[in-house]
Amino acid sequence: MENETEEPSDIAAVERCQQAYNRVRDELAKVIIGQSDVIEQVLIAMFARGHALLEGVPAWPRHCSLARWPARSI
Repeated sequence: MENETEEPSDIAAVERCQQAYNRVRDELAKVIIGQSDVIEQVLIAMFARGHALLEGVPAWPRHCSLARWPARSI
């Protein structure tokens, strides 16, 4: 049987993670407009402690905007 005292802390941890994700996503959306899918995918990679390869049109400053803003918003 599961220990009932652990469930609230697990639920609280998931809620904190969701709140952090929403805060960072909202801050990035203020700077990187119209790229919600890209923001979501990069944040998934960050929260999973993985890597993301950013591809797109040459004029889009991926290296500047998307690399700097997650660190600033956390």
